[in-house]
Amino acid sequence: MYLNHANIGKIMDFNLKPESNSSSFGDQRKIDYNAINNQVEADNTPAILSLIVDLGVHTPPLNVSDQGSADFETEEEANDYLAQIIEIKGEKDGAKFKISQEGDKFTINGNIYQPKDGPAVAIFADLVDNIVDYGGEIGKKPYRIVLNKSWMGELKGFSLKAVPPQKGSKVWTFAGNSVLTKLAKATKNDVIIDGSDAKKLNNIGLLLGTKIMADVVKNVSGENTYVNIAGVSSIPKALEATVDTSLVEPIGISFTNATLELLEKACLRGNIFKKIKSANNYKGSNIQKAIEEYEEKHGSGNQTTESKTDTQVNDGDTTTVEDEDF
Repeated sequence: MYLNHANIGKIMDFNLKPESNSSSFGDQRKIDYNAINNQVEADNTPAILSLIVDLGVHTPPLNVSDQGSADFETEEEANDYLAQIIEIKGEKDGAKFKISQEGDKFTINGNIYQPKDGPAVAIFADLVDNIVDYGGEIGKKPYRIVLNKSWMGELKGFSLKAVPPQKGSKVWTFAGNSVLTKLAKATKNDVIIDGSDAKKLNNIGLLLGTKIMADVVKNVSGENTYVNIAGVSSIPKALEATVDTSLVEPIGISFTNATLELLEKACLRGNIFKKIKSANNYKGSNIQKAIEEYEEKHGSGNQTTESKTDTQVNDGDTTTVEDEDF
């Protein structure tokens, strides 16, 4: 069950209103993230969940279910189908799918399906002990990292999907292994997932401004340095009081509350804009209007550049953040 996208702005409870006279991130130039990544220290470090961006409603990629099977009349057809499964799942996860033969029938113990369209979000954290110099008008700020997985500049959104109640529960909420659930637990916001307050159930806006410990890792590939988060955990009480929250202004951007000012303050990178523009509900939305105003003012090429110097790399090169990773 996906959360109703028409109510996402309300669900997220984005009542945070950045001051108009604060330092703007809007006048973007191409930023050398490789140089910035080199300033970051690999450590288990305090972070503040600083930004949540509604990515809109998307059609998920094809997936494979091991519930049920697919039958074919020829071995060639079965081999072609199995090749598609491996392409979708990868060599490792695809290895459990096999072809069996009974008489003239060839059967594979899985089937390819198209998941339903659903809303997704991107979540960012500011590493408050890692102050880096972005240069220009941005200047020195805590290093901001997106928790979402990215592959070749293509961002994977966190699904706002509530799953059926698990054992011992009657609550429809996020899957137990989802990043949203893990963030709720790490920030001690169990109210988001436990159903104790119906108004706060699945309200990920409650994550904004909360503190976590982020396990930051760095990887070097050739001349490029990549920064990722391998996991999150609760911040120790002794350390929590020392975190300087004044360094971070939490922002929530939805398809309904988006404005030029919010986009300027958020300092969104090119792959975020790209993902939003590809949403099924982008056309005619408030966020379309805001992005067009942004691009008219700053130029369509003036979002912070997404390139191979970005903080995320491919699955095979480093640990990236996805539902099963932490």
